[in-house]
Amino acid sequence: MVDIGGIITDMNRFKIFDYSFKLEKHYMRLADGKRTNVALKRGDAKVYLMGSKGKQARTTLQNALYIPTYPQDIFSVETATRNGRSVEFRQDNSDLVHKNGTKQALLLEHLQGEIKGKILVDIGSGPTIYQLLSAFEHFKEVIMTDYLEVNREELQKWLKNEPGKFDWSPYFEHVCKLEGKGEPWQNKEKRLRERVARVIPVDVHQPCPLGQELSNGSVDCLVSSFCLEACSPHLEAFQKALEHVVGLLKPHGHFLWIGALEESYYLAGEARLTVVPVTEEMVRKALGMAKCIIREFRTYSMSPSMKVGVDDVSGIFFVWAQKEAC
Repeated sequence: MVDIGGIITDMNRFKIFDYSFKLEKHYMRLADGKRTNVALKRGDAKVYLMGSKGKQARTTLQNALYIPTYPQDIFSVETATRNGRSVEFRQDNSDLVHKNGTKQALLLEHLQGEIKGKILVDIGSGPTIYQLLSAFEHFKEVIMTDYLEVNREELQKWLKNEPGKFDWSPYFEHVCKLEGKGEPWQNKEKRLRERVARVIPVDVHQPCPLGQELSNGSVDCLVSSFCLEACSPHLEAFQKALEHVVGLLKPHGHFLWIGALEESYYLAGEARLTVVPVTEEMVRKALGMAKCIIREFRTYSMSPSMKVGVDDVSGIFFVWAQKEAC
């Protein structure tokens, strides 16, 4: 744990909050001398440091302020130096130097919102939009995709605000509450409708999954939820599908991937559909073969209360990966 302070804009990065913190008594002094109490909470947040040998480690930033209205996270040099550390600034990055001389590179991209860009593509959207409710804010253009025309039609119905569309308003309300910015959910809904540029077909089993709609190597970020393992007939096809999808990314492009662990089937009405059962080890190996660097990998076990008989999934994985440079 490092007591170096700072400002974090994402509440999900916090491990614990200090409930003795009184927001009405805490003020930030701005560059023009004005004081404002924009910090909503204080606590310990997750950050990433890198040792001199290049090994990345997740550590805890103590006494960080939660300010969701700030455009980016901020590292407090003043607090670090006050506690006996120093910071060496370089053009491409900076080192936090501890009292014993140990240096750790500050991965400033984590503190500045690294995942952003022009084009975000959702692979295998299905008829749903929940998977985009936070991610779309960081991109200028969103493209939704699905293999089935009926799913694409359902998405278009929502985008055009047509009668009979699914009501996603509770999801927007919940996400707005989680983000803690205090904005009406209707504003986020309007922005997402404006940001989605196209809804197009996708076939992950083709070398160019989006055909002529979007060329390989042109996408800044991909998201995909419960798609690749569900639409592949076997593990080899799953691996090739992953490689095809990653091919859409620019070098260093981001891949945010959610999938099922050890699931062999799920029910869709009366139909029993097969799934390629994968483990964490298999997913990690597949990403390596697809020339991806894993930045974060999390797994969650399904509690008994969530096992309601529609599948045999044992858990969920979340991956943040980056495509290697060519």
